[in-house]
Amino acid sequence: MMRTVPASIILAVAILAPAHGESVDNHAVILRVEERLEALGYPVTRDGEYDANLRNNLMRYQSEHGLRPTGDVDLSTIGALGIALEPVDRPEETARTPERR
Repeated sequence: MMRTVPASIILAVAILAPAHGESVDNHAVILRVEERLEALGYPVTRDGEYDANLRNNLMRYQSEHGLRPTGDVDLSTIGALGIALEPVDRPEETARTPERR
C-alpha cells in the first residue's frame, strides 16, 4: 500500500538540502530517524516508512524532549535527534541553460 508523506517531512528535507540542485532521499531520512529512535529505546520498526508507529513514537520523543508533539519529522526533531542530512546524486537534467562566461 502506498502511503502519503506529510508535507512537513518534504519541507524539512527541502530546507536541509545542503546546496542548490541537490536533494535528499526521503526514505533514507525516515530510516535514519527510525534508527536513532530505536537506539534511544523507542519501539519503532526500521522500514523507512512513515506510519502510525513512527508518528506515535515521534510524538512521545517530542513530548519528552520539550518539542511540540506533532509526530512530524520536522527541523526541530531532526536537529534534536542529531541527524545530519546528506545530499544524494540526481540524474543530469535533460535541458540545461548554457553557462555564462
